[in-house]
Amino acid sequence: MSESLFNNAVSYLNRTKIPGLKDEQQLYFYGHFKQATQGKCNTKQPSFFDFVGKAKWSSWSNLGDMSKEDAMNNYIKKLDELQPNWRESINDTATTTTASTTTTTTNTSNTTKTKSSDQSLSDDDDEEANKNESLFESSEDESSSKRGGAMGPIMSRFNIASEENMVSKTHDKEDIVYWSSCDNLNKVEELLKVSSGKCINDRDSEQKTALIWCCDRGNLEITELLLSGEYHVDIDCQDDQGMTALHYAAMGGFDDIVALLLKHHASTDIKDNNQETAQQLVDPMEHHLIDLFNKSKIQ
Repeated sequence: MSESLFNNAVSYLNRTKIPGLKDEQQLYFYGHFKQATQGKCNTKQPSFFDFVGKAKWSSWSNLGDMSKEDAMNNYIKKLDELQPNWRESINDTATTTTASTTTTTTNTSNTTKTKSSDQSLSDDDDEEANKNESLFESSEDESSSKRGGAMGPIMSRFNIASEENMVSKTHDKEDIVYWSSCDNLNKVEELLKVSSGKCINDRDSEQKTALIWCCDRGNLEITELLLSGEYHVDIDCQDDQGMTALHYAAMGGFDDIVALLLKHHASTDIKDNNQETAQQLVDPMEHHLIDLFNKSKIQ
């Protein structure tokens, strides 16, 4: 199948709302689009609480070494299954466009109208391109740079739910836990100085501390500040899921933070509510992370 047919399929899916399209089907299209246009997944897994981002990341990452051509073919085949007549709409659009252009250009008595019609067609093309970008390749979300990789915003018409509803991170006040979850180093530093470090182990409604949040977010700078030794941080504190800062850093694939936590003697034996240690949450493909844990046991 040709790349032009794939582009037509993408264009069709962007402008057409398919009734009853399920979450897993949208994720299928998303993952295969990424594979077809960018190749093998090259971004880190989003943090634990980024449910939508994790779902999108997995839909791409699970395709492994699939070729771009196979990804295009699978994308088209899936659309064929869901919308058997979609290609006719592409042909109808092309026919309508050709007829419109012919009618306009034969009206030689109104060159201004011809120019206006051509410009309108160009604008429509630009709008379609923008729709395509907004569905699959929009600009990165506000936290993408902090997690080391970007999956982009939620897809248009994505049914799973908005991130605002899915991400349960509510705070009663703008304390050190809040500012750590917002990746605001300056505010965290300011609060530590004002309280002489007394607030460092404060918890939110989910029993998370500032250290747990910055390790979940992959924020190395705040982690370094909290572990600097100037303040007495509880490195092994557990949240209401039984997870420690090391659990979150390991699950997020943040090897620099895992190394820092292990250097400061974070326990590798603590189990969460699912009876899993931090090392058991490491992605099997993260060989460097596994080596860090193994070396820490030898030392």
